[in-house]
Amino acid sequence: MNSTFKQTERRYDVETIRYEGEQVWSYLRTYYFWHTVQNMTGEYARQRKQNSLQKAFKALRETFYGFRNWFKRYEYVVFSNTQSRFLHQGIYREKAFEALIDLLGKEKCLYVDLPNPDHLPRNRISTKRIVSKRLIDMIVRLLLVPQRLLGQRIEIPLLDTINRENATSFDYDSFIRAFNVRRKVYRLLFALYRPKAVFVSCYDSDQAILKAASELGIKTVEAQHSAIGAEHFAYNLSKPLDTSYFPDVLLAFGEYDKRALENTPNNPFTRIYPVGRYQLELIAREPLPEELLDLTGRYRLSVSVSTQYTAEKKLALFIRELAREHTDIAFIFSLRHFDRDYYAEFGMGPNVYLFKGEYSCYDVMRVSDIHMTCYSTCAQEALFFGKIAILADIDGLATNFMGGMKSRNIRIIQDVHGFAAAAELPFENETSPLWATNHSQQLEAFIKQEIRK
Repeated sequence: MNSTFKQTERRYDVETIRYEGEQVWSYLRTYYFWHTVQNMTGEYARQRKQNSLQKAFKALRETFYGFRNWFKRYEYVVFSNTQSRFLHQGIYREKAFEALIDLLGKEKCLYVDLPNPDHLPRNRISTKRIVSKRLIDMIVRLLLVPQRLLGQRIEIPLLDTINRENATSFDYDSFIRAFNVRRKVYRLLFALYRPKAVFVSCYDSDQAILKAASELGIKTVEAQHSAIGAEHFAYNLSKPLDTSYFPDVLLAFGEYDKRALENTPNNPFTRIYPVGRYQLELIAREPLPEELLDLTGRYRLSVSVSTQYTAEKKLALFIRELAREHTDIAFIFSLRHFDRDYYAEFGMGPNVYLFKGEYSCYDVMRVSDIHMTCYSTCAQEALFFGKIAILADIDGLATNFMGGMKSRNIRIIQDVHGFAAAAELPFENETSPLWATNHSQQLEAFIKQEIRK
């Protein structure tokens, strides 16, 4: 799957595709990739069904979230989403930016939050200078109306060819139009604030932010949100692309990701700083939940499971088969995208436990002996807590995303028959470069060199 996408990039001169003089493949490539994934896995998460009127009212209500905070002066702007929050002692904190915002100054940082799926109550989050990204989305939608009514369709033959060969129906015309409008809106926003730096939690979710900041000479920084290594399509470019669509700096998990990217021929990052992860260091100091300890104590082994909506059903069926074969092992899910009723139809078995909201994936991970997933970043996080990670290679996703991870504690299996051998091998204490430690100290060094020099 990843190889198919790379073949497309290598076969065609995608770097030459332009619209109004600007390279477009830099920001189209990840969306083409996910359309390929959809075609191959045949599933995506079932979204909560809402009619158009419900969606419109929800979006309108969300635009007023923290509305007053737009009208202040800020030195830094942070773009993230509610999925980047975790609950700790009754407060929702930020996985990647919590310590950074503290060090830069809470009053100096504007946090632009994408509700995914909903904004959190403001009295239960640690970030006070917070606003909703929905306001930007609504402005963009309004500005796009005349273009859709009066503008001619954008025709790029090479993109049509790529669509046909990958059996996708990606609407690049609408995407390019929306991208250019978003870029102009962000450019106006940054021209008003004139921030010293712009931070993002996932660069490819809205590259218009990066392009707009780059055009104004503003430094852009991404905090790593998922496993990268030598495989991840978003960070391993087959062709040299315009770096103004990518962050200037990456705050990486550890030395492994830094080295992997530095050895990538078309690495778009100018500088990479291994800084570790705030929430992992915080959670590691917390006591283990007694109820989960009691549960796992009734079994020979316990396996925590993290899911992803691109392979949710197939992973569920994979675990169901494992659970039927290994009745002396507990398989414990901490559900994210789906509720328990989704799993009811699978008949998961008495040694499969489903938690939704009662415990975080890290609570479940820390009490278990093994962590299982398809290609979630939780595999890399499990190593932080001293757990082995076994990856089910569903549709080749584990190999394509994490096959290059150089750790003996990450083990990829092709089917359920490979589980026993992978589970028997104990965790190996290795000097792993996968995670940097002393997160706050690493951030202080980054700030000194990049922000306040």
